[in-house]
Amino acid sequence: MAESQRLYAAEIHEQEPNPNFADLKLGATATASSNDQGYRPLNVLKGFLQSSWQTEKETAGSWLEIAFAQEQMVSELLILPRPLPYDIVLDPI
Repeated sequence: MAESQRLYAAEIHEQEPNPNFADLKLGATATASSNDQGYRPLNVLKGFLQSSWQTEKETAGSWLEIAFAQEQMVSELLILPRPLPYDIVLDPI
């Protein structure tokens, strides 16, 4: 009789990492339909949830394009309506 196979927690292999391909260091670029002063498209590539891109008075038809250095499989994409406040990101309690 064959012994049943069990997978114990210690045997679970680590998941593949989920790198941020939208990173300047990895060669990503960002362009947009317009931007307000200080809210450049490159801000979305900095990895800080407090930085952002903002249009220059566009209310419709605005766009943001992120290009990776090479073709990538993306498993997750976060789009926030506004940057997160400093105290929520760095001091959540």
